[in-house]
Amino acid sequence: MVGMGGLMRRNVGARGRVQSSLIGAGTIGAPAEAERSRAMAQPSLSQFDALMPIRVAAGLLYIPHWLYKVMNMSGSATFFESAGFYPGMFFLYLALVTEGICAVSFIFNIQVKWTGFMSAGVLAVAAYAVLATKGFGWLWNKGGIEYIVLWAFLSVVFAAEAWRREWVANGRLSLFGTPRYA
Repeated sequence: MVGMGGLMRRNVGARGRVQSSLIGAGTIGAPAEAERSRAMAQPSLSQFDALMPIRVAAGLLYIPHWLYKVMNMSGSATFFESAGFYPGMFFLYLALVTEGICAVSFIFNIQVKWTGFMSAGVLAVAAYAVLATKGFGWLWNKGGIEYIVLWAFLSVVFAAEAWRREWVANGRLSLFGTPRYA
């Protein structure tokens, strides 16, 4: 089909809608990808990610949590065993790896759609460990799980927002990437 200085291309989009774009038309009727890249090049207040500083802070808060375990390996392994996780050293290394991945992911926004759920799982285990060793307590300053629950909830929010953004950007979800379709 020919129209306005170029060939008209018709595609069925991800949601079943017919999409038209001009091929070789220059700036007249530029394809959706060109418009999207121009819009992304000019940041606006509507593009501000309000969760970004909270996500980065959550990632940074993993660092002292992680460092405490590294600096006190034997004590941390003993804590894991007192919570019922045997052998303690295996679970300590598992916690170090998963917490390190979550910290890097949250700080640098890498695969948050998956590591948000990983973080929530790690924190659910941490809440269980606190409950198993200290009994039920809510207030964090008295050894409770209040802080852990908030952190886990935020982790799920980060993951959900990453999935939502992918859906809005692409009209579909992918397992490991954020593909751009022409």
